[in-house]
Amino acid sequence: WIYKPPVRKRGESERDWYFRNMGTRTDGNIPFGIVSEFKRRNYFPASAFQTPVYWLLKHYTKPTLAFVIDLLNHATESFSKSDYASSDERETVTLYLPGNKFIDQLGSMGLWCMFRGTGISTPYLLQSVLMALEKFLLETASEGLEKKEIFQDYIEQILTKSKGVSLTAVVASVAQAYPMIVGKWVVPLFSHRKLLYWDVTRYQRDFNPLNLRPLPSDYIFWLERNESKKLPHRLKHNPGLKGFIVDYCFNVREHNTEIFSLLDKLKKKAKRNDWEWKKILVEIDIRNWQITKTERIEDGVRYQIEPVHKGRLKEEVQKMQEDAAFFLDSGEKSSWLLRVNDGKQETDLSKWRGIINEYWELEVANPLYHHPGIAAAISIP
Repeated sequence: WIYKPPVRKRGESERDWYFRNMGTRTDGNIPFGIVSEFKRRNYFPASAFQTPVYWLLKHYTKPTLAFVIDLLNHATESFSKSDYASSDERETVTLYLPGNKFIDQLGSMGLWCMFRGTGISTPYLLQSVLMALEKFLLETASEGLEKKEIFQDYIEQILTKSKGVSLTAVVASVAQAYPMIVGKWVVPLFSHRKLLYWDVTRYQRDFNPLNLRPLPSDYIFWLERNESKKLPHRLKHNPGLKGFIVDYCFNVREHNTEIFSLLDKLKKKAKRNDWEWKKILVEIDIRNWQITKTERIEDGVRYQIEPVHKGRLKEEVQKMQEDAAFFLDSGEKSSWLLRVNDGKQETDLSKWRGIINEYWELEVANPLYHHPGIAAAISIP
């Protein structure tokens, strides 16, 4: 599976060397250090059943797990040195591990979503290996607390030896399904803001998964993936890890002390004017949640509980909400103008006048949200 760069033959002309390697310049596997599937899609469609890894994990767990970690570490290092998918922003994230230890991992949205086959285009081979690992871990965790000790040994090996977040994302998935079995290894999953952001993307794409019709020969792979995407933990916590940490601290609570300590550390390290991150840190910390509304109902009392922002942060959050409401309203009006201009929406004189008046008052128009030219061109009867 490991790609070995070709060696230039003695006496080979520059032209022949160029054309012999032309395919490697456009092959999406090569940047990950994985053999090409350019001529034949050996591992398409990606599935936990596409490679022997799933069955090897079940019968030869330790050496197979070590192999999977080595394979993904090799792919991560190769990816980090390439310019492939340059729009997929790479970032080194620090995971705070139990025992006051830490580890740095290379991360990106594409690496995080690889086990789900979403995000950027990644090798089907790697997707299939990660899917096999997730399936094995989910099945092992489902066997209950008697497997907790050996299961946590697997998780420790994955988190402490991985150089990239692709494997950490698999652990995050399993943790959201079986938090009691994952135990103390839940805490490192909240170590960095990017982990939360990337899992929001994973959640959004799981919410609207692709459902391609399979070829008859691929039916077993399609069936496995179809069953996997329906697993309840995929969308249980909205939107992913951000919702999971709140649910965990309210309902599981086994390692709340360690989670609160981590959150306090992140709050101290947050930049002074990074209000978005400070807002998130307050909202995922249940110590900041309060009863904000009480309502009497037929059977008793209903309480509304939510995070409460204070001081300067409260002012900044209010500004964020006002900006969001403005852009939402502007986007809706822009969409209305485009539909009217395309003849897909009936005109409304009062609404059109209101939009025109708003545009007159703008100091600067944002072309993403404001369309004064279209508004002026629309003929209102």
